[in-house]
Amino acid sequence: MLYIILPVHNRITTTAIFIRCLLEQSFSDYHLLLVDDGSTDGTADFVRKEIARCTVITGDGSLWWAGGLQKGLDWVKQHADSAGDILMINDDVRFGQDFLAHGVELLSRYHKTLILAQAYSEQTGALVDKGVRINWDPLKFQQAE
Repeated sequence: MLYIILPVHNRITTTAIFIRCLLEQSFSDYHLLLVDDGSTDGTADFVRKEIARCTVITGDGSLWWAGGLQKGLDWVKQHADSAGDILMINDDVRFGQDFLAHGVELLSRYHKTLILAQAYSEQTGALVDKGVRINWDPLKFQQAE
């Protein structure tokens, strides 16, 4: 099982495009954890109707992205089996139909691994970002390879 933690706040149009990408995936063994941080635009109701395996975790508008991720992780720790994988993702990204399948396949080969997805421009196809490596002691960041 793949647990997808998706923090959202009042971006129903953006979230709807993301949900469409999820529904088009070739891999379907996932459970969406929608962390709705006080949305007033109907986001949670929309997602509940579209995604069968969805848990909505509500906030009061003070969670922001990091707090939303923490709420999702707390839920996974309490409810999920230890065999699951976790995807933390923003609702403003787009991905191909094999995105989840490819990620889960990589995780099955490389245990205790963190995978960073690369971001490409929809307009040009050029690489935009590939994440960072963090050295926590001096708190230095360098481009991931």
